[in-house]
Amino acid sequence: TACNALQKFPGKIYVPLIADYDLTAAHKACQTFKAYIADAKAEKALEELHSSCMDVVKAAKEHHDDDKTQAQISVATIWAESMVPKVKEGVQVVVGLMLALRNFAALLPAAMSLAPGLLRGATAVK
Repeated sequence: TACNALQKFPGKIYVPLIADYDLTAAHKACQTFKAYIADAKAEKALEELHSSCMDVVKAAKEHHDDDKTQAQISVATIWAESMVPKVKEGVQVVVGLMLALRNFAALLPAAMSLAPGLLRGATAVK
């Protein structure tokens, strides 16, 4: 995931042609994102992700105003805005799978005991 990739970077990073970035806020956002995912709060996780992406774009806009950088920023903005729905769908799939597996594990014992009970009842009636 993006958070796993981000963990490989130090607190500050230099992006050529753009600026030095302090990634401390991004690291904190990833921790919050992972906590929301663990608690199955997909909407809050997506809000955190979107907010973090927009913070990066805002920081880039504050550092540079020339045309080349503005083009890079607009590409980054378009990319960030196009990624949010994809990430949202991915988060929903992961949360759905987690809930499905948890419910499957809860219902499996009851499902396994149903067939023997039905067979005993059928043989008793016969």
